[in-house]
Amino acid sequence: MFRLLFFTISILLVTTNSYAKPPEWFGNLTVENNTVIGYGSGKSRKAAMVNARGDIAASINVKVTSQYNQTQELKNNEYKNEITNKTSEEVDVRLNGLKTLKSTESDGVHYVALSFDARSLTVKLREMFVNGVKFSHIESTNPYAHTLFASELKGAISSGITYTPEYDIVWNNGAYKLIINNNEFFLTANDVQKFLISHKNKVISIDLMHHTRSGYKSIEKIKAGDYFHINVKHASSGYLTLLNIDEEGKVSVMFDNKRVGDVTTETYPNLDEYEGLMTEVLNNKDSAIESYVAVLCSKTKRFLEFKEISESVNTDNNSLRFPALYKKIAGCDFASSLLKTRR
Repeated sequence: MFRLLFFTISILLVTTNSYAKPPEWFGNLTVENNTVIGYGSGKSRKAAMVNARGDIAASINVKVTSQYNQTQELKNNEYKNEITNKTSEEVDVRLNGLKTLKSTESDGVHYVALSFDARSLTVKLREMFVNGVKFSHIESTNPYAHTLFASELKGAISSGITYTPEYDIVWNNGAYKLIINNNEFFLTANDVQKFLISHKNKVISIDLMHHTRSGYKSIEKIKAGDYFHINVKHASSGYLTLLNIDEEGKVSVMFDNKRVGDVTTETYPNLDEYEGLMTEVLNNKDSAIESYVAVLCSKTKRFLEFKEISESVNTDNNSLRFPALYKKIAGCDFASSLLKTRR
């Protein structure tokens, strides 16, 4: 629920002059394993570059712009969630770290070959790190210490490492960028899930409760169409905020700065009014994952700079993402739970 999804398609963008003969290297270059080559041709070098990027995008991860609206209603004590989906044909083939292997012009047609390093982020980091390098540590109060990537990062540097090296994520101009040890890595759509947090501590915890015939059951997975609700337990007073992070990393506020006392449990939504929440998997995917985050602060913080959940799903590409949230909640007590929805 509350998400935009990516799916993979194949597309080849090549425009050529039917009377021009391509150079011998066009379509015949060899590179190392895990390097993808894209070939493109066109009436200008710029057009050839665009087509070559499209060729690479077809081999890795293509983003199709998808928007959907969500209507919520309460009828006969049942919470219903209806979704209308609209997918456009616009393809985002933005890729970072491309290198030009070959470029030439013949008979008025430009030919380009680009390469893209398609190795996993962990493999790239392992290659970068050398023995003896000193890293700053992330404090346990920092959300970045509790991501799947944090565990992978420890293994990439050295086996048996007990601390989380410091890193940061920046969202800028429609792309995520990892910054670590003065090095920058652009992240793919699939990398984003590695930065969702799953964390509980002594002060606050969050549980996603599945509605079954025999009662409620704490879950991490759910089947599309089933109901669940959220329980947040806290052992101290303060201001409680509940948020959702979708697969694109966009943040939505479920409620914010609710004044709470010591040792209580907060339930969302109100089960006296709603049956619960219901998830859907869109765009013919088999599964989807999202994060629910509860934050307890001693003072109020401005969370409504993020998108507030309403009857319309957050489709604003310029909305604030998880890096802004993680910076804001550092220093507060927080807990997060991941929910995977399957068909």
